[in-house]
Amino acid sequence: MGNIKKLRLLIHVSFWVINISDTFFAWQLPYYKPENHWTFCAEIVVNHTASMLYFYMIYLWAVPVYLFNRKYYAYVGAMLLSIAIYVLICAYSWNSFHFIPGLFREDQEGITFACLIYAGIGTGFRLFDFWQESEYKKRELLKELKDAELLYLQSQMSPHFLFNTLNNIYGLSLKNALETSLVVRNLKDIMSYFQQFEHGCKIVLSQEIQNLNAFIALHQIRNNVKVTFDVSCDEQSMGLPLEPMLLLPSVENAFKHGDIRQPIQIQLEAVAGKLIFKINNHINLAKRKDAVGGIGIANVQRRLDLLYQGKYDLDIIDKNQIFSLQLQLNLL
Repeated sequence: MGNIKKLRLLIHVSFWVINISDTFFAWQLPYYKPENHWTFCAEIVVNHTASMLYFYMIYLWAVPVYLFNRKYYAYVGAMLLSIAIYVLICAYSWNSFHFIPGLFREDQEGITFACLIYAGIGTGFRLFDFWQESEYKKRELLKELKDAELLYLQSQMSPHFLFNTLNNIYGLSLKNALETSLVVRNLKDIMSYFQQFEHGCKIVLSQEIQNLNAFIALHQIRNNVKVTFDVSCDEQSMGLPLEPMLLLPSVENAFKHGDIRQPIQIQLEAVAGKLIFKINNHINLAKRKDAVGGIGIANVQRRLDLLYQGKYDLDIIDKNQIFSLQLQLNLL
């Protein structure tokens, strides 16, 4: 809103500088007489003050108070009052601060043109401001709705992942596995990752890779599944910001819904800010009733729509007992 106010001020200042300069050199200076110097200066000041008073009575009073509220009779009355005040002040100043019969001399009948011009521009400026304010409020409302939806999506995902991770630790503890302490350490890293996600903080790509490794290690310890995770990133891309929990849900789904007797293949490539993430896994038909996509994939796709609209491409293939996902994302 601050930028809108600055733009509005700039437009008004520019308008009056151009208007006063044009009026002075085209219509007032030709009538200057040295013997009437101070009277001429006073006429200039009073005339332009009257013009601004008339303009802002329309801009700040007649249009917003009456026209916008559909009080049309009151609006007409306000316009007539504004015109009357403007005409009287101009008549008094243009005739060397005297009232004469007929108010104006013959060479001063341009008052009608001036009334129409100021009324039209004042109304136009106010309508433009109204449109700007409406667009700003619309954008703010859409942003609030978007933020609310993101919070809802986050509230769905974090408990979902935490529950599955705690299940893994519980399973290891029942076996008195020595790897339990390592899993707990990985859980600590993942919980820190979740905290950043819940607070709406972005991470850098290198952190995402680190957390993917921790998550994969956690599942490998319990399930003894073979996972290949190939990473190829240039130095520039490793430091680029990324929304958390865009890649991890796909890996989690591979463990939860996939056939862990078969290898899981994961590839992550990032060059010049363009990220390509691929994952392939076999489907466990016995888990088919749980729906391969799960809550995670649909959730991620919706977050991509909200956060990276027009900057991503997501392809999912689910056939012949193979689930493949490829995400291309522009991080710049």
